[in-house]
Amino acid sequence: MTDAPARRPADAGLLEFDDVQRRLHLGTYEELWDVSVAQRPELDDTERRVRIDELLDPLLDPNVPDGDRAWLVIDVFRAMLAVRLAPVLAPSAARTDPRR
Repeated sequence: MTDAPARRPADAGLLEFDDVQRRLHLGTYEELWDVSVAQRPELDDTERRVRIDELLDPLLDPNVPDGDRAWLVIDVFRAMLAVRLAPVLAPSAARTDPRR
């Protein structure tokens, strides 16, 4: 009984971490959805959902070691960043540089 108050802050911290993790997952899911719609418009919603779930499920799997999960998170964000920056960084005949 004496350790119950000591557990409350730890439990609250875990709940807060779970909430942050859920929000991060939701934001990542939405971002991946947007990227997928832009890059693969031919996919139907079901196929798009399956592919995104296959990518994100290991990030939420408690059986995946923390270190592996961290690298997976980095890989997902790196891929999203690359897709978002590719149009900006790609040379384009349509884009002109005002400094030239």
